[in-house]
Amino acid sequence: MAGGTASGPVLSSFFDELGRAGFIRGRNLEIDSRGEGVAAASYATAAIELTEANPNVLMAIGAEAGRAAQKATQRIPIVVIADDLLGSKLVASMPHPEASNTTGVAIFAFQLE
Repeated sequence: MAGGTASGPVLSSFFDELGRAGFIRGRNLEIDSRGEGVAAASYATAAIELTEANPNVLMAIGAEAGRAAQKATQRIPIVVIADDLLGSKLVASMPHPEASNTTGVAIFAFQLE
C-alpha cells in the first residue's frame, strides 16, 4: 500500500534484489497493485481488502500504510519501507524483527534533509 506507485529508486532496488533472490514478476512473483495510489484516509480499508486476498506478504510504503497493515493482520508478514521504522514504532528492534510480523527497510531520509 502506498500513496504513490510502485516505482522510484528505492522500489526499483527492492525488486532488483528480489530478482537476484530468484523472484521474477510474472513468473513466480505476483504483485497485487490494488493498494497503489490509495489516499491515506483509505489505508485501513485497503489493508483489510488486501489481507482478505490472503497474500503471502504485504508491502507497505510509509509509516501510515505500515500501521494500517499492522491493524489489519497479525499473521501475514508485512514489509514496510519507511523513513524510520524504530522511531515510528513499527518495529521494536531492527536486528530482531521476529517479535512481530513486521520488518522492512528504514530509509533514514530525514537525516539527509
